[in-house]
Amino acid sequence: MDKFVIPRDKWLRGESAEKSMLLRQDGKMCCIGVYGKHCGYSDVELIEEPTPSFVIANTRKNLFHKAFSSPGRGIIDTKFVIKLMAVNDSPNISDKYREKFIRRAFRLIGVEVEFE
Repeated sequence: MDKFVIPRDKWLRGESAEKSMLLRQDGKMCCIGVYGKHCGYSDVELIEEPTPSFVIANTRKNLFHKAFSSPGRGIIDTKFVIKLMAVNDSPNISDKYREKFIRRAFRLIGVEVEFE
């Protein structure tokens, strides 16, 4: 099983979708941004991008798991991605629940997540 670690000190969460990016200028990353780095995207490719579909469109390469894009429908974010972003970014969810949800979601696609 593939595995990656989300460092809590760099993890961007709970600040609302308007403030969230895969990688912000201040170095904070949402869970999908951390996963994007794990998949092989560079900071330059992730910085100030709001969703995986923007990264895929701008780099013309998809290094994310197939659950992150919908083949045949253009480059759009899937329901899987949209739900992950909603849980990661919501200011109304506890970190305990957020971590549990993220672990379970990634486990569904064969990826193990640790938080430290």
